[in-house]
Amino acid sequence: MLMFTFAKRTCDVRGCSDKSSPRHRFPNPHKNPERYQKWLDLVDNPVLKSKDPDLVFRSHRICHIHFKLEDRSTNWFLQKTAVPSLYLPQPKYLRNVCDKK
Repeated sequence: MLMFTFAKRTCDVRGCSDKSSPRHRFPNPHKNPERYQKWLDLVDNPVLKSKDPDLVFRSHRICHIHFKLEDRSTNWFLQKTAVPSLYLPQPKYLRNVCDKK
């Protein structure tokens, strides 16, 4: 199960302003590179993409509100297969379409 910390750090999902929910660490980029990359793509934070994956794993977090109930366990931890899926930024292709209107 993935570790969490209470909200002492900002959430790294682009546009998230939550300041109170628990935070979850990114998946280990060496043990699960596909899932790490999926999280990185979903949070849509360009700053993280330019950072060393080990630094992102050690120092960056995503808040609890971005995970479905079935991704969570009873003690605030996440299932090993969890990926953020709620309250995420719009994909770039949709932002570009909406910006042109």
